Amino acid sequence: MELKQGDWIYSYSKGIFRIEEIVNKYYEECTPLLGNNKIGDEMPTRTIVSKKFLSSTFKKSFGFEVCDESLASKLSKTDLDKLENLISEKPHLLKKLDEYEIPQRQTIFNLELQIEKKSDLEKFDLLVKFINKGKTYIEIENEMETLDLLKFKPKYFGNYLLRFINYDDELRDKRRVWKNAEIRKQ
Repeated sequence: MELKQGDWIYSYSKGIFRIEEIVNKYYEECTPLLGNNKIGDEMPTRTIVSKKFLSSTFKKSFGFEVCDESLASKLSKTDLDKLENLISEKPHLLKKLDEYEIPQRQTIFNLELQIEKKSDLEKFDLLVKFINKGKTYIEIENEMETLDLLKFKPKYFGNYLLRFINYDDELRDKRRVWKNAEIRKQ
């Protein structure tokens, strides 16, 4: 089953959704289980961005979801027929769905750190400014090496989080672009 933009689907929560965007995913340096894959290889499933149109009882219910492709499936023939009947009877609902704007999506990455001294914590200000310009994970890791900050990555658990955000699945060279970094105590 190949999903495509515009398909009506079931997603991981109840209701009827329409696919608005399909985002390819790639293995990166921060991918937890790389296995036999190489950096830049396409992952076997994609990200589905969809607008919710109806509840499971076919009542108007606007919203959105972002999920892995493995959690989405096309509507049954019965539900698709029911949906098409509803749209033909109430075309204004489809117009309202088209007008509904999906808010900016965020992917958050948390990097644990073990920092004991305030002077060491202050060293991360340069890294935060660097990330805020929009950097890939490998660029961030290389900058951490340059600034001698890799030693603060703990073997198990840390006491601080370096959090950075990707907006709307922005990619550069098949890698997420991270922005808006901040460091916070756990």
